[in-house]
Amino acid sequence: MEIKVKYFFKKYWHYIVLSIYFILLVYQHSFIHMYGDDYYYGTFLKDNFFKKHIEHYMFINGRALVHFIVSLMLYFETKLFMIVNPLMIIGVITLVAKLAAKDKDDYKIAIASGIVLFSMLSINITRQSVFWLDGSFNYLFPMLLALATIYLLKKSIYTGKTYWYLPVLGLLAGMTVEQATAITFGGILLVLLSSKFINNKKLRFNHYLTLVLAFLGGLTVVLAPGTFMRAEIEGTNINIMENIKKIKEMLFLYKDMQVYNSLLLICVIFWFSLGKDKKFLSKVLFTLNVFFFILVLKIGGNYTALMPIDITSKLISVVVLLGILTFLIGLIYLALYNLIIEKKDIILISLILAIGAQIMMIISPVYGYRILLCTIILYFIPIISTLIKFKENQYIWCLVALILSIHIINTKLTLICTGLIIFEYINNQYNSSLWIKKLNSVIAVLLIVAITSIAIWNNINGYKINHNAHIYNKTAIQRYLKNGASSNDTIILKQMPLYDYGWSYPYVNPYHMKVMKLYYGIDQEVNIEYEPYN
Repeated sequence: MEIKVKYFFKKYWHYIVLSIYFILLVYQHSFIHMYGDDYYYGTFLKDNFFKKHIEHYMFINGRALVHFIVSLMLYFETKLFMIVNPLMIIGVITLVAKLAAKDKDDYKIAIASGIVLFSMLSINITRQSVFWLDGSFNYLFPMLLALATIYLLKKSIYTGKTYWYLPVLGLLAGMTVEQATAITFGGILLVLLSSKFINNKKLRFNHYLTLVLAFLGGLTVVLAPGTFMRAEIEGTNINIMENIKKIKEMLFLYKDMQVYNSLLLICVIFWFSLGKDKKFLSKVLFTLNVFFFILVLKIGGNYTALMPIDITSKLISVVVLLGILTFLIGLIYLALYNLIIEKKDIILISLILAIGAQIMMIISPVYGYRILLCTIILYFIPIISTLIKFKENQYIWCLVALILSIHIINTKLTLICTGLIIFEYINNQYNSSLWIKKLNSVIAVLLIVAITSIAIWNNINGYKINHNAHIYNKTAIQRYLKNGASSNDTIILKQMPLYDYGWSYPYVNPYHMKVMKLYYGIDQEVNIEYEPYN
């Protein structure tokens, strides 16, 4: 019996971990409520459902598919979202793992790594793009469809199987939102080019049809009448040079991108140091990336602004820009090495799509944290691929633990991880004991599990603390409506104890105050006051 249990755990441990993560996500989502535009799209179900969607497409934006799904989901408020969104998160992690892994054993590591990486997403990003119903279907859901399209396309090409629904999936992925449209079409195009001209694979009509339908799906978003209407209104607010500056800061210097940039730097350093290419250029780039990595660690956790250093100094500005340039050269090296030597094109494709998804925002009138989600998810692929490649190297897991501990700003764990790296170095230099290596591996994994658990619990606890305020507000509104809904009454509601664990509250945004009243059927003249929650 004991042998069977061990065999079962060894074979399916990744699914056990994934199931536990899913349960924790569902528990967290039981404390998530309606925010921001949820109230607006919730009004669509009250009357003239199809007419409102047509007007929205004609005058607001071209995201018809996602907002149609959002309004249907809101029929159940957030009850259905409580299950659907964790499933979408699991779906994204699973697809990333399948794209990054080559075999079943690597797939297990990829699943666990994907959970760790997703758990490290900052609340500043997830509150706008994951843990909010409308935001999730505008940012997470499109990435799920885009990744599914790219994965099935690659699988179809390399296995010879034909998936009749692949073109339909490409069409739907193209019909979501602007960033995902570009990622879907760009991803399909890059996969086809790589398969045809680099790997000499035979392409079929089904594959080309997927590309065409993804493009046509994208046109329904980009060329929607509402898109042009919005562009006319917001076009004067577009500042291309300002957007370029924001992209540089958000992508490379923003504090909540630091954990992923640091992990990518580790990937670059390991490919430089352990790859077959030991030439002079490789050594120079390796040295520069080590320097940049140390710089990132030094400033880690010690700043809250976009720019962690005094950017007014021209010398420092030049050093930062050179560091970014070196980092990009390192990523190019990593991608090309995998393409040419390892015969793996997905790393180059994912990095092109990740950076391209930000470059396309140069012409956007709005640039916020939520725009980073798709790029971060695409970063998962090269990070996980590198972890799999160097899975037997103890240093890489120690360094991952160190970076994660810095990310959650835990000094004790950071010191432990640093000590672990020193201990591993001493063991390799003077003793090279196998049992010490195994012990270090176990400790590193336990530290990564502990840090991931802390990050997951922080999200659960944050939304749980705000939950009671939401329940109080909903009860107060229902009581007001039940008592006759007099326009002379004042409704007293509570502010959220933790501002970050929610999005665009009515007491912050007047527009969302207006649509919340519409959703609940409260007269616009009714006074609503928010008090601190005690």
